[in-house]
Amino acid sequence: MKNVSLIPSARWSPLLCVVSLWGSFGFPHAESISVRAQGLVSTNQSTLEIDGEMEGLEKGPPAMEENPPALTWDAGWDQGFYYGLKSSTEPQRFLFWRPPVEHRHLEGRVGVKMHLDAATYDVSGDLLEMDPDADMRRTRVYTQGNTYFLSPMDYKVEFGVDAGKFFFSEGYVRWNAVPGLKTLQLGQFKAPMSMEMMTSSGATTFMERGLPVLAFAPGSRFGIQSGGAFINRRMTLVAGLYANVADLDVGDATDSALGPMARFTWAPLHGETNGVNRVLHFGASASYTESREDSFRYRARPESALAPYLVDTEEMSGKDGVLSGFELAAGRGPLLLQGEFLHSHLTFRDSENENFYGVYGLASWLLTGESRFYSSGKGIFGRLLPDEPFSWEKRQWGAWELATRFSMVDLSDKAIRGGRLRDVTVGANWYWTRDIRMMFNYVYSDLDQKEEDGHVHVFQTRLQVEF
Repeated sequence: MKNVSLIPSARWSPLLCVVSLWGSFGFPHAESISVRAQGLVSTNQSTLEIDGEMEGLEKGPPAMEENPPALTWDAGWDQGFYYGLKSSTEPQRFLFWRPPVEHRHLEGRVGVKMHLDAATYDVSGDLLEMDPDADMRRTRVYTQGNTYFLSPMDYKVEFGVDAGKFFFSEGYVRWNAVPGLKTLQLGQFKAPMSMEMMTSSGATTFMERGLPVLAFAPGSRFGIQSGGAFINRRMTLVAGLYANVADLDVGDATDSALGPMARFTWAPLHGETNGVNRVLHFGASASYTESREDSFRYRARPESALAPYLVDTEEMSGKDGVLSGFELAAGRGPLLLQGEFLHSHLTFRDSENENFYGVYGLASWLLTGESRFYSSGKGIFGRLLPDEPFSWEKRQWGAWELATRFSMVDLSDKAIRGGRLRDVTVGANWYWTRDIRMMFNYVYSDLDQKEEDGHVHVFQTRLQVEF
């Protein structure tokens, strides 16, 4: 797995988040501070989502006590370490536009993501042998929460450790009640392209995302975007301007890309009907990308993070490109069907055009009867919560899921011979609790390339721990 390597301009992302939060909460004079610390027990807070994706709080500052202390601190354990700060302060005299007494708050939690993978491969044809391997696919530590500065605001800062190196993964601030814009988000975060890419890695059905998503979807970008849900949360629309400032191991591998992007979703059916959860989701997204280094690159592994890249366009001297995507998902109770189509159209300096595309379709069945949570405010699926968490004493076995997927990507057109790859994946997931999951995937990959053809059988497993 490659480390995230940021260009100098992106190093200001964590500082931007810290400065924004400092300004939103302020800092009372030391002699006026009074602290109340609670023991590390369950706080039963309900404002934070489980999988690291938050809806945004459309509410004003919290109510304060009649004579509260200058600073109140609450801490506990609730899906991670929970922290909360509340204050009531008199502003400085020169800040005449502020009310006589300000109510400020900051609440959030600290969480951890750990994905441990192991895989073995059986290779035939012209492909080189692939050795069995095991590695920590993801190690992340993050904090996220909400505060109030001019309007309700969310924040998130995430760091990771990989191969002994410490790197910045994600960080943003998001205002949730901006007149005319719904939300306004600034920082480094997932750009709005592809339902599967925007879904948290801890909530995807398979260990790795489908081939077209691995090749084309932009993944994490530094940018500014606005939008949100409307029409009774049946529709969402987000758009913004994004730049690629990181070298990621999934998604579009184009260096120094810059351009606008937008995603629209419509869920005419979602919610519970006669005791059965139903979802019908349509989505479309598009982006215009201009590479500041006049080069584009798409590549994909055989849906295994420990395997090498099998299809790769290498660097292409493109002037600009248009990426479009279409999404469809339907769920009824324990059954889920989902698919996407992604297409890239590149224009070169000599006016030549190249077209690449990919598609995937999956089906999953929860044998224990649960239903996947659908976030209507974002148009994505969240992490599964077992009805009966694993317990040896209570003879409860958690939740079990069987799933299959077909995916393909074509990175060959005219002069570009990146190769064609088709995958068939069969998976089984065992959800112990909302925080722990075991995954088992078998992948059959069929490679069609000018220089080498072949087949790969992948047997892989993952232990996932997230809180």
